[in-house]
Amino acid sequence: MMEDYGCWAKKRGDGKFDAFKARYFVVTGAVVDYYAGPKTEGPIDAPTLAASYEVKGSIALAEVSDFADGAAGKDGAVLRLTAPDRVFALAFADGDARRAFRAAAEPRAARAAARRAAELLAARGVGDATYSGFISKRGGSVKSWKKRFAVFKGGALSYYEDEDPAKAAKGSVDVVGAHAYDDADTAHHGYGLFVDVPTGGKQGSKRERNSQLQRLLSRLLSTRFG
Repeated sequence: MMEDYGCWAKKRGDGKFDAFKARYFVVTGAVVDYYAGPKTEGPIDAPTLAASYEVKGSIALAEVSDFADGAAGKDGAVLRLTAPDRVFALAFADGDARRAFRAAAEPRAARAAARRAAELLAARGVGDATYSGFISKRGGSVKSWKKRFAVFKGGALSYYEDEDPAKAAKGSVDVVGAHAYDDADTAHHGYGLFVDVPTGGKQGSKRERNSQLQRLLSRLLSTRFG
């Protein structure tokens, strides 16, 4: 079991006033809680936090898909944590402090995400899937990008609107015999991947029965997931 980790950093506000403010962060389990209160030089124990500090919010690490270092500025060494509905911007005193926080939080995030994905896959009856995670998929008719929860199993890539196990798949691609290669045009959406599904002979005839779905899915996939 990993020990809890605490440190001071600055957090950018979420509302109208987006200035960085000093907060004390505690990484415990799969959650990062942050507190407001008098600045100290060293770690703050749990009783002192409970008695003298106000909980301002928390970050569920299972929902964090990306940890990205930003350029150092007047507020410090920036770290951005990307969650489904927001981006948390933190600023640390220096690069060493940022690395220490990442070393404490990032492995927990990966384990929490894996546990969550396993639970979701089990709920869908696909617990032996090869891969699961979020992707950004570009539509076939409307060329906009949408976030989808993808499951790769048995040579097929299925995608869902979100992680809700009660919802049916939006579609599926049989990728046996397909070619996948990097696509630079998707760089701004993550690591680009173009999937070219074959359409000839018997294999093509089988796919013809679902041609509309194939046109939607044999498109650009961006593998931005955590």
